[in-house]
Amino acid sequence: MNQGSLFCAFTKSNVKKELWKDGAFYMQAQLNLFDLTFMEQQQSKVSNVLAKPTLLVKEPVVVERKVEEDIRYEAQTNRKVSYDVGVKIGGARKDLAALRKLFEEKPSLETLRAVEEEDAVAAADLVTRDVFFNWFSMEACHKKGVTIIASYGMHLMIRRIPKNAKGLDREAYMNALSLISAEMKNVRTFEEFSTMYQRFATMEMCNLSLLDRFLRRIDVLNEGIGDEDDEKILEALRGDLKKYTGYAYLVDYENIYKLDQLGKFYELIRSSKKLKTFNNSINKYRSWDAYFKDNPPKSNTPDADESIEQIEKPKRSNKPVWERILPQNPSNNSPYKVDTFKTPEEFRQYFKFRAVEYGNYVNDSIGFKHMNNCAQGYVDLAEILNVPHDAMSLGNELAMAFGARGKGRALGHFERGYNVINLTRDKGALGILSHEWFHGATRFAISI
Repeated sequence: MNQGSLFCAFTKSNVKKELWKDGAFYMQAQLNLFDLTFMEQQQSKVSNVLAKPTLLVKEPVVVERKVEEDIRYEAQTNRKVSYDVGVKIGGARKDLAALRKLFEEKPSLETLRAVEEEDAVAAADLVTRDVFFNWFSMEACHKKGVTIIASYGMHLMIRRIPKNAKGLDREAYMNALSLISAEMKNVRTFEEFSTMYQRFATMEMCNLSLLDRFLRRIDVLNEGIGDEDDEKILEALRGDLKKYTGYAYLVDYENIYKLDQLGKFYELIRSSKKLKTFNNSINKYRSWDAYFKDNPPKSNTPDADESIEQIEKPKRSNKPVWERILPQNPSNNSPYKVDTFKTPEEFRQYFKFRAVEYGNYVNDSIGFKHMNNCAQGYVDLAEILNVPHDAMSLGNELAMAFGARGKGRALGHFERGYNVINLTRDKGALGILSHEWFHGATRFAISI
């Protein structure tokens, strides 16, 4: 190298087919459960449901002290309504942010196992190439005084590593990236980069006999250092000793690191043909000035060509072709009433939800409205389906979240992995509860 899962609760109360049809019609019409004027307009369709409107008086809820574990976040400490209760759901944006931060600070198997205990679904998405090399950038190398060829060489090697562990042995993937990252952090010059490359190449052809040879060579070098007085020769011996000690270490741990899973990276360190092409590539830039001329820092203003392209090809609008017209302040005309809930514990215990979760940016005022609008919606739906109100928790399996898990333009969604319905903070009260609930109900369906 040259430098250079509708649900079992329905069986408890035999739902008549016509009632079910009415319920389905009610659902398909995208009825806003918080504005029941539509129900009155459809009296003929759901007459068997509305014939005897009843007043649901909320049963007294006795909140047992010290029964539920306190799972609220630090940001929810002083809140009266908008705090998490029940079991910890996991997978919320606030959970993922905390777990990602923990893993990024210490991307090790021990940390990953700790994350898996908290949230096994999210853990798999944390192991990525970017996590292990979040310290690397050409700009950072330049500031550290790393030579351009060594920096660009590491950049090209990192690009050859698979972006994540999908389809691979995750533990081996993590071990390998931990090793590569640690080795690269020590590189400053082309000579150090070359030595690092040779050590990885050695792992590809490792075997016990080779390990024995390296160990013998280390012994010889140690003896030579003890007998030699010439400083230049001593410096060369120390360099060789460091190199062969590294070789021995890498060979000894080859079965742990398994570089052969790393696709193009592995091809590079075992193929002389790939090496020749790579050698030409790393010599593309002979100075940092030449590199930054072709690759200006991201903070710089886009060049003229980029600006012209943006003018010629404007970004496409994300506005949907059809969009529901939603009321800004939905009214409630339901004949079925439920007393106002003051705490999430009361709300959870009344419907028997597994958990109730709030986003860190949902204050008590918004949380109170969400909780009670949602409660009224569930009471309406339970009456329409002729099931007990606590059956809405789908056998105590369903959880509710408010402004904790949403993203994009969706007003809410059901997450199968966590069995939770999330209603967004700003628009989650606008007629989507029944839609999302039926997503959950079909997950636990066995027969009707």
